[in-house]
Amino acid sequence: MVAILCWMGWRALWQYLLCSAVVGLPLLLVLVVGTGGKFWFYTLQMASTHGVTLFGWRRFAEIVLWAVPSFLLMLVPFFILIGKNARDRIGWYALVIGFIFTSGLSRAYAGAFFNVLMPMYICLAIVAASSLSLLLARVEVSPSRTAKVSAGIGAVLLVAFLSLDLWRYRYNPATQIPTVRDTAAVKFVLDKLHTVDGPVCVTSHGYLTWMAGKSFCAHNTQVTDVMTGSSPELAEKLRTDARNKILGGYYSVIVLDREKELRDLGLQFSEIPYTVTKINFPDGPVRFPVNGYSPTFWLEKK
Repeated sequence: MVAILCWMGWRALWQYLLCSAVVGLPLLLVLVVGTGGKFWFYTLQMASTHGVTLFGWRRFAEIVLWAVPSFLLMLVPFFILIGKNARDRIGWYALVIGFIFTSGLSRAYAGAFFNVLMPMYICLAIVAASSLSLLLARVEVSPSRTAKVSAGIGAVLLVAFLSLDLWRYRYNPATQIPTVRDTAAVKFVLDKLHTVDGPVCVTSHGYLTWMAGKSFCAHNTQVTDVMTGSSPELAEKLRTDARNKILGGYYSVIVLDREKELRDLGLQFSEIPYTVTKINFPDGPVRFPVNGYSPTFWLEKK
C-alpha cells in the first residue's frame, strides 16, 4: 500500500483497496460459511495463537537471513542506483523492507516452517537481478568502469559461493528421493505394523498406518496445533479424549518419533500402560533431509 501510494498516488491506492475488498471479502465469506468456520479457525485463529518468540526471530536472523549474504549485498547498489526521486525511493524501501519483515515475522511464530520465507526470497531475487541491470546500465564504454563493475559482481558471486549460497544441499529436490536404506527402514516398520492385532497410532507418519491397512489417528502436529489454538474448552476436551484413549490402552501399538509427542498430552512413559522400546532398524532409521524425525519409540500395550 505504501509503495502504491508513493508511485501512483491516492487514487490508485483507493482503487487497490476497493478491488481487494470486492474480490477478497466475498471469497472469504464463501470459504468461512462453506466450511462451517473451519477455514477461519485453521488459517487465522489457530495460527495467530501460537505467538511470536524471540527464538524465532533469532532463528530467522542467524540461520535464514545470513544464509543469503550475496543477495543482501545487492541491496546496497540497488538503493544507491534506483534514482533520486524521494517518493520512488520510499516506495522501494517500503516494499523491500516489508517483504523481509513479513517473512521474518512469520518465521518468528512458533511452528513456522521454511515456506513462510518465500516472499522474502522472491523479493531479494528480483532486487538482485535489478541491481545487476542498474549497474550494467551505468557502465559506459570505459575499460576502467567495466573492470570495476565486473570486479564488484565477481566479489558478490564469490561471497555467494563461499557461503554455500549456490549449492545448499537442503534445497536440492533430489535429496528428497528415498534411498535404498530409507525404503528398507519403512518396510521394516510396515512389517512390524502388519503383525499388530488391533488399532495402531503412528503419531507423525499416518501414511505408514494406512500402508499397513490400519485406521488413521490424528497427526501429532495437528493435535497440538488445535489444542494450542482453539478455545480452552475444546482444547481440554481433545486433551482429555486423547489421554483417556492412551491411559485406557485403546491402541494396541503407538509409534512415536519423540517422547515430546506424549508430553504434549501431559503424559510420560512411566504412567502409561505400554511397554516402551526403541525401534531397532537393521540399517539405520528413515532419513528426512529437510526436517522431520524417524519413527523411534515402539509402545506396545501391556
